[in-house]
Amino acid sequence: MPGIDPPVKQHPGPGYAAAMDGAGRRAVVVEDDDGVRSMVAATFELEGWEVEAVADGQQAIDSLLARTADLVVVDMMMPGVSGLEVLQAMHAHPQLQRVPTIVCSARDSAIEQETAAMFGHIPSTRDNRP
Repeated sequence: MPGIDPPVKQHPGPGYAAAMDGAGRRAVVVEDDDGVRSMVAATFELEGWEVEAVADGQQAIDSLLARTADLVVVDMMMPGVSGLEVLQAMHAHPQLQRVPTIVCSARDSAIEQETAAMFGHIPSTRDNRP
């Protein structure tokens, strides 16, 4: 109707924008520690992300080749296929080269951080102190 403005949608709260950012997006969490993997996956799920949580690098590579992701969170220190090998595999495939990646490590290793940065990924360290 002329002269009547449509209602303005109110912002529902501070967490709303973050939750909407994850809506419809897929993250792959690669972590061999069950507790850490569950915690990281749950955090993304709470923000609206679809999450595939895998326990090793080979599962991650297989998953990403079958269906790309909007974000990968990868642990550098894993038995078998390491986080570095996951990064190398992603770098070798054109459809995966531009997927943002957060690199996690229990060690504060400058070498791991430099390696992650070399591939254009965001390094992150976990502080395991009590």
